[in-house]
Amino acid sequence: MAKGKAVLTFLVVSVCLSAFVGCDRGAKEKASEEVAAAKAELAKIKDVLDQTTNERNTLKAEVAKISESLEKTNLELTVATEAHDKLQEQVAELTMTRDTAVSEAKTAQIQIEELTQQLEAQTKKVSELQEQIKKLEGGKLPLAPAL
Repeated sequence: MAKGKAVLTFLVVSVCLSAFVGCDRGAKEKASEEVAAAKAELAKIKDVLDQTTNERNTLKAEVAKISESLEKTNLELTVATEAHDKLQEQVAELTMTRDTAVSEAKTAQIQIEELTQQLEAQTKKVSELQEQIKKLEGGKLPLAPAL
């Protein structure tokens, strides 16, 4: 910006000097017109510069807002990811617990079946022994010798 201003100032001064040094009145008027045109052009350039500066400042503000929004979104994503990871750990733990429970239930079922068979066998023996007692009490069977 300063460089452009210096160049423009140099141009204006050069035009003025050349117009006033050894020139007649027509040349002075022409130089004055050129100076006026240069001043008008300078004013336009300043307006464009001001407008561009305003637009740049607006864009900077928007970029700052977008950056802030991005940071917030990244934080939310981090929180969501951590929650997801914790849930995945819980699912894995619950799956392992379920698998253990299923295995224990199968083992328990096998034990129940074995105990049921043992109970049936014992019940059968008790029934046989009760029949033998009835027969002994009724005198139908001889007493076995005592060992």
